[in-house]
Amino acid sequence: MNKTAIIIVLISIIGVLVTIIVKGPSADQVVSNNDETQKSNTSSSENLEADKKIDPAIEELVACLRDSGVTIYGSVTCPYCNQLAQSFGGYDVIDSIYVECSKEPDRCKDEMLGRGVPEIQINGEMYQGPRNPRDIGKAASCEMVS
Repeated sequence: MNKTAIIIVLISIIGVLVTIIVKGPSADQVVSNNDETQKSNTSSSENLEADKKIDPAIEELVACLRDSGVTIYGSVTCPYCNQLAQSFGGYDVIDSIYVECSKEPDRCKDEMLGRGVPEIQINGEMYQGPRNPRDIGKAASCEMVS
């Protein structure tokens, strides 16, 4: 092989190595790593949820809210909905009064009075007060003990 051919091969190899180093991992590798991280985070949060005890006072309040005609319309993609759900102890706690609009869009379209979530209704009327368990309970004539 002559010197020119060797130089061209070496420059090509260096170019490929520089491209690999500059670009970093491939998209497939990144997706794979993100999937593993997601799986790890999901299983951790599921374990935490399983260990978490539901406050009996909140359970009693949610039962009263359900009996008093309270409905919360929301979406898991809405940060305000997540904040509201967490103030009760999580989505599993408010399941009996919560409508997930991403899963039941027709119901939300038919029943909601406003344009956004979270929307809280008490007996079909929109609640506009503070969005915390105690105040929602007061508006629905459900007092929270402790």
